[in-house]
Amino acid sequence: MMDTETRLEERIKSSPKHIIARMQGFDVPKVIESTHPRFGTDIRFDYGFLNVALFKDGYSVLLFPQEKSDKYTIVEIFDPTNTDDAMEAEVVKMSNRNESVYGRVKETNMDYIPDWWIHRGELASKLGLGEGAYLFEVKE
Repeated sequence: MMDTETRLEERIKSSPKHIIARMQGFDVPKVIESTHPRFGTDIRFDYGFLNVALFKDGYSVLLFPQEKSDKYTIVEIFDPTNTDDAMEAEVVKMSNRNESVYGRVKETNMDYIPDWWIHRGELASKLGLGEGAYLFEVKE
């Protein structure tokens, strides 16, 4: 049976546009594999880059905690051109100290409910604490 990290890696690698990064302590993630021309390996991948990769460039992104974990959350990126999604994301953003909002939980074995919105503050905290991996998939 495959471990969680291997399963998530195989899932994201099925997309030609992907970035995989791993946390370095409590700092920002560092890219370990990428098909993106700008975000190559060993680049520090901060959360501003995450917004660009997801929403501007349409890349799926897999972020691992520093240590291996069987915990994970798969997030479906919201479509900013969809008025309903954009309005709901804006409410979540304003309710969370104006933190960037990425999308909704689609699958998880962490402490989330389906369709919970994932925002930057929560993501950075949980990744920094090593609570699990996050796979951000572009909505098809």
